[in-house]
Amino acid sequence: LRDVEMAVITFSGRGVRAVTGDASRPRDQWHEDGGVFVRAADLDLDDLEAFGTTPMVTAINLALDLADARARYLASQNLQTGQVRILMFGDGGSYDKDLPIDAWRTAARRIAALREQRRVQFFAFGAPGADESVLRALADDEGYVPLVDFDFEKLLELILRASSADDPFEAIREQFGWEEPGI
Repeated sequence: LRDVEMAVITFSGRGVRAVTGDASRPRDQWHEDGGVFVRAADLDLDDLEAFGTTPMVTAINLALDLADARARYLASQNLQTGQVRILMFGDGGSYDKDLPIDAWRTAARRIAALREQRRVQFFAFGAPGADESVLRALADDEGYVPLVDFDFEKLLELILRASSADDPFEAIREQFGWEEPGI
């Protein structure tokens, strides 16, 4: 895990915020060293809580933009990166007050295009009662993981395992004892 970096972005009634690293820096510097990315081994999160509405599409677009900027920044430093892995926990509901209710469809198309270019792997972890159709559209069937009993500590362990695995989909299937899709 020493080479795995993470940035945690929350989205709630309090808005879309980075809660790792130095989020006090201007957003256009979040992707740089000393910004919001931290080594997975150094990840230290305060309590996270659900609050109000969920501006999910805004958060997804920020995560995609931030991940792309970080990959470009590392390339400019002559450092190689693998595919970006974005892991989202949510209920599939998007209540972005400034966006149409179906704005998640545009985000799903963007994710699909990046997935096809092998630039991103997107995982959606669905809370109990989640809108699975939205989360499956975002993450594809292979990247959607329904969570029956929510235990954030176990989820974080799964995220760390998937982030450091050569094949994160296999790591998740292994964790839950699932077979490959279509088998």
